[in-house]
This record gives sequence, structure tokens and C-alpha cells, in this order.
Amino acid sequence: MFSEKHSETRDRINKFQNSMEKVTPLHAIEKATKVLKPELRQKAFMLATQIDKATQEIRTIKILESLASKLSIKKEVVQKTIDSTLRRD
Repeated sequence: MFSEKHSETRDRINKFQNSMEKVTPLHAIEKATKVLKPELRQKAFMLATQIDKATQEIRTIKILESLASKLSIKKEVVQKTIDSTLRRD
């Protein structure tokens, strides 16, 4: 796709591709620790907990919806129950 005529573009793509690495959560935390100022670390932690809570809630809702479907419970009842029990924030 990129010929020798576009060596600068090819080099940039190669550099970008080489800089992409698998980043584990621990590796990401290690990098964040080096970059974030102490006062921003607490905000980052609070954001991470909110993301985690939302992710878990989404998984829980999908599991409950699947269970309700297998039990032939009406969607309206399922939604009302989920809203009243899980989404209290």
C-alpha cells in the first residue's frame, strides 16, 4: 500500500505500530503512577472505580435479562425491577 515513494508515511506507521504494545492493567497503572501528579491520582482512582462499577452493572443487567428471558418474564417487569434495584444512583 505504501511504496518507497512514501517512506516518511511508512516510517510513521511503523513507529506507531512498534509503539503499540499489549498493556496489562498493572502496566497501565505503573505508567500512570509515573505521569500523574499526586492530586490527580485520587481523581484517576475515583474514575476507575466508577468505570468498574458501570462495567459490572452492565454485565449484571445482561445476565439478569438473559435469566428473565429464559423464565419468560415480561420485559416491562424486568426493566422495572432492574431500574428499581440496580440503578439507585
